[in-house]
Amino acid sequence: MNPRADEIVFGFVVFRAGCSLLERLHMVLGEGYKVYLYDNSPECAEVREAIQGRPDAVYLTAGRNVGLGVGLSSICAQAYYDGQKALLFLDQDTVLQPGALSSMSDFYRSRRSELHGYCAVNFDPARTGDAVPRSRLRDVSIIINSGTLFILDSLERMNWHDTSYFVDGVDYKFCLDAQLCNFRIGMYSGIDGFDHETEQGNEPYRILNRIYPARRYSLSRIFDVARSYSRIVLCSIRSGRWGFGVKILRLLAAYLLIQAYVRLLKPQE
Repeated sequence: MNPRADEIVFGFVVFRAGCSLLERLHMVLGEGYKVYLYDNSPECAEVREAIQGRPDAVYLTAGRNVGLGVGLSSICAQAYYDGQKALLFLDQDTVLQPGALSSMSDFYRSRRSELHGYCAVNFDPARTGDAVPRSRLRDVSIIINSGTLFILDSLERMNWHDTSYFVDGVDYKFCLDAQLCNFRIGMYSGIDGFDHETEQGNEPYRILNRIYPARRYSLSRIFDVARSYSRIVLCSIRSGRWGFGVKILRLLAAYLLIQAYVRLLKPQE
C-alpha cells in the first residue's frame, strides 16, 4: 500500500481521450491513488470500460458534453462529500511520470499545515534554466487548471467552480472567485516528470526572430475565448477587482496577437 495515496486523490475531466490517457490512468491507479473522472464523451467506451466497477475509481457523466466547468465542479464536490481533503486535477493531455505523483503527494503531506487559507496550489513543471528556486511556495493571482491541487473544504465554501463557463475561462474565473472569497492561491515550482506542452499539438513559429510553440485554433474557439475572458473582465470591474481585470485583458490581447501571427506565418521546419 502506498502511504502517499491516503493523502490526495486525482481528478480528470475527459472528452474523446486517446490511449495516452488510459496509460496515465492505469499508472495513477497502479500507484494506489483513487481517481475521480468526469466523462464528457461516454459514447466512447474505452475510458468508461477502463475504470467502471473499480473500487478505487469514481466515474461520473451527464451522458453528453457539458463542459469543463460542470466536470470540475462535479468531481471536486463528489470527492469532498466522499470525505476527501484534496484533489489534484490533470488535463487529459498532461504528460505525467510516477516521480511527479510522488513529488506532488509529498508536498501535500509535508506542507499541509501551511495551506490554511489556500483554495488551490498549482504545480509548475521544472524547466531548463528556471530562475525560481525549487521547493518554493509563493502566492499568485492566476493559475491554470491542470496540475492544480484543490483544497476541497475551501472549494465547498466557494460553491465550487463556475459551471456557466464551458471550457475557456474556467480557471481564471475560479481565480477571481478565490479573491472575492478571500482565499489564497499558491504556485509551487520545479516539479519534475510532467508537462502541459508535449501533447498540445503545438508547432514552432518564428515570431520577432525567436521560435515559439503555438497552436492555431478555429475562429469559433477564438470567439469563445474572447467572450469568456470579456465576461471575467466585466465581473472583475463589477466587484472592484480592477487589477485582476487588467491581467485578463493582457492575457486576451496576447492570445489574439498570437492567433493573428500563426494565421500569417507558416510553421518552422
